[in-house]
Amino acid sequence: MIQALAPTGTPRRAPHPVAITGSRALAAVALHALLLAAIVWASDPVISETPGWGWPSAALVSQYGLLWVQTAIVPALVWGAFVVARAASRRRVEGTAFVLSAIVVAIVAFAAAVPLIVLQVPVQAPGIAISAWLLAGCAGVVVVAAQVARDRRAARRTA
Repeated sequence: MIQALAPTGTPRRAPHPVAITGSRALAAVALHALLLAAIVWASDPVISETPGWGWPSAALVSQYGLLWVQTAIVPALVWGAFVVARAASRRRVEGTAFVLSAIVVAIVAFAAAVPLIVLQVPVQAPGIAISAWLLAGCAGVVVVAAQVARDRRAARRTA
């Protein structure tokens, strides 16, 4: 395990790769939830039907819970479990695989959504596909932000 010096000069342990990857996954899921909430608020809660902008009616508000489970939680749980398990098995912080696994989840969600739409299964299949691609974008933003933060910390140490 790499030891770093704390500001007091005493050695401290570096965070575990699973903790780092897990915190990045939580950040990506939180960003994903905020962006998806904005999309849902700006459109109809049923993502496949987007009428004019406005507040949803009281009848449509009851659909939010089911919509949120189907569109936000399912892709995020699948992806989050995958990246944390991968970080644990490889014992290193996930970077490229962090984003690539989100893209794989998005591709699988899109592939699963098409037959659900064609067969008219009563789930939010378009919302699942949109949400999974949004999750992939959020994972990319988190990885880039982590790299920028790491570069800034390294620049401050050398200066």
